Amino acid sequence: MERPEDDFAPFGVIWELESDSNSEEDGDEQETDLSQEMAETKEKIAEIEQASQALLAELSSMEAEYEIEKSCREQAEAFAIQVSRENQKLKRISLALLPRLGLHQEDFAVLSSGEQTLPGPAPDPMGRCLQQVKDLQLRVSWLLEEKKELSAQVKDLQAHVEKLQHQLQEERVEKQSLKTLKEHSQKMLTRVKRASRLVTEEYGRMSLQLDLEEKLRQQAEIFAQQMLVKQKEAHRQSLILMQNVGAEAQLLLALQEVAEMSKELEEAKMEHQAKVKELEAQLVERPLPEELARVQATLAAAEAGKAHLEEGLLRAEEKCATLEHKVKVLEEGAKAPDTPEEHPVIPVPPPPPPPPPLPPPTWSAKTDPLMALRERKGAQPVKRGEDLCSDDATARAVEEMMARIKSGVALRPVRRGPESSPQPPSAAANKRRSVAMELQDLLANRRSRLQEPQCTPD
Repeated sequence: MERPEDDFAPFGVIWELESDSNSEEDGDEQETDLSQEMAETKEKIAEIEQASQALLAELSSMEAEYEIEKSCREQAEAFAIQVSRENQKLKRISLALLPRLGLHQEDFAVLSSGEQTLPGPAPDPMGRCLQQVKDLQLRVSWLLEEKKELSAQVKDLQAHVEKLQHQLQEERVEKQSLKTLKEHSQKMLTRVKRASRLVTEEYGRMSLQLDLEEKLRQQAEIFAQQMLVKQKEAHRQSLILMQNVGAEAQLLLALQEVAEMSKELEEAKMEHQAKVKELEAQLVERPLPEELARVQATLAAAEAGKAHLEEGLLRAEEKCATLEHKVKVLEEGAKAPDTPEEHPVIPVPPPPPPPPPLPPPTWSAKTDPLMALRERKGAQPVKRGEDLCSDDATARAVEEMMARIKSGVALRPVRRGPESSPQPPSAAANKRRSVAMELQDLLANRRSRLQEPQCTPD
């Protein structure tokens, strides 16, 4: 019987499990029938062996009787021959003695006839023995034939038993092979179920990751567009201020910081876009769990960078609000007269409230986003306390400047040549007022454009 092949299709074996179980049940029933038939055959063989043993015992006893009768017959025949010889000898002696005794031939004939008639009953035991011998021979021949028939039946039964044993052995081998095939198919089915479960989990995880990446890409595109618009506005404002206004050092520093932050935001946006593209390229392929963990770490870093960018945007808005407040103060100072005696000192209005904060990021970063951004750019990590100190210093300098303007400090006139006529102070005040109004309009437009993306729904 051939062994089942080891390299079979796992899905084909799964569909054949039911047929294998049915064949296994049929094999069990056949094995039970064969075992019952073998038990009956063994009982018949035992009965035949007992009958053959009894027959052999009877045959041996009959053979012994036959030997005894044969020896008796031989002894009787020898005794009869000896008696006949002795009778002939006595007859010759008697014939030699007749002339001497004076007996006649007729008397001798009478004596001989009387001798022959007297031993008449003697041959009866001999015939009886011969008849018994014949009967025993017939019985022995009949027993031999019966023995041959029984031996033939025993041989047939032994051949049938051997055939049944061979068939039982084949059924056992087939049952063992089916059992092995069933175990192998169960193992393959377990492996296929485990692989399908892992593939399903990986597919769900990858689909969630893809949806998240698509949302992040859309948010990054919107954020990049906003940053580009803000950068252009800041660049245009800085150009206008550099060309038309001789602004103070603190305002120039604030604008430079806004430009630097816009540049950093643009670079962070480019890095984020590059990372998103790299993640999309990795998602096209089927990443391993290690690659998924690395991608998740990269995504967390990108979210941290996004949180940092949002924080920088919030700071930029705060600085814009501060600059707007400064412009308002400058405008009020420009409207004030040149001498402090004519009008009292106007109190400083409170700063405007900060704009509403941006929505929190989707991923919570455990590290400082500003620190992570500076580490990616290769700069030295700066603590948040130092930024607060620099902002405080800037605010103090601006307050001091505004106090000096409100106190009526006269500006030094510009020396001109003798040909040029002196410019009235009202012209300088009007020029300063116009520049302040233009700066205020620019800042208001920038702030309104910054607040428009926040008001629009996602």
